[in-house]
Amino acid sequence: MLSVWIPVGAQSTVFNRVDSLVVSYADQGLFSGTVLVARTGEVFSHGYGLANRSWDIANTTETRFQIGSLTKPFTATLILQLEEEGVLSLDDPLAKHLPDYPADYAADVTLRQMLSHRSGIQSYTNFSGWVDTTSRIDVRPTEFMKVIGGKSL
Repeated sequence: MLSVWIPVGAQSTVFNRVDSLVVSYADQGLFSGTVLVARTGEVFSHGYGLANRSWDIANTTETRFQIGSLTKPFTATLILQLEEEGVLSLDDPLAKHLPDYPADYAADVTLRQMLSHRSGIQSYTNFSGWVDTTSRIDVRPTEFMKVIGGKSL
């Protein structure tokens, strides 16, 4: 497992306390994952437990996780901040911000509809073979956009 320590004064005490707490949970099999703590320019990161129990592969700071929908609230927050700053509007069509989106409906679907899951755009996780094929390969966002945009509402 990889650790990155940049301790200065009391900061290392905080990092040591975090590490000690998480190790106690990991040793009991109650936590498996990666921890990142950043405080005033200093960083602690460490992997704990197993990334793959079947193959006994440890978590590291480089382990990739399938994070599911965890990014949705962050995306929504950033979109709302951009609207507050006047950079965009929730009523902007998808085509305004993704001009290469291949579907005709991109001019009609709004960011508001996207954020509230009312756009009609199909969920890619429901595509036939998604779990066994596409989810396991490295696909560039532009290529992935073509797949999603190729589906009807």
